[in-house]
Amino acid sequence: QGLVDAGAPPGTNPLGQQVPLFGCMDVEQDLGDGTSMTPLFTTMGEAKDAMNMALEGLEDKSKFDVTVIPLAQAVQMQASTPEKKFTYVPSESSLKYLRDM
Repeated sequence: QGLVDAGAPPGTNPLGQQVPLFGCMDVEQDLGDGTSMTPLFTTMGEAKDAMNMALEGLEDKSKFDVTVIPLAQAVQMQASTPEKKFTYVPSESSLKYLRDM
């Protein structure tokens, strides 16, 4: 589903494809040391839910949107921009699968 949410046609073979991550680049947590952290999710739905929760109570949410960013680009961005950090959030279904093993 992640590939389709990232814009790939349904039925696309996932082998060899970029791993899509989803996050709102305008929603970040200041870490107090001059850096900030943005959560990146493996599903569009969970990224939208988190963004809406973070923006709760804000009147104008129109400038906020979930962006698709390939995993390789996120790692490169984090490596080249020390003040920008990401936290990678696994999907609930992945966590459930691991718990049930």
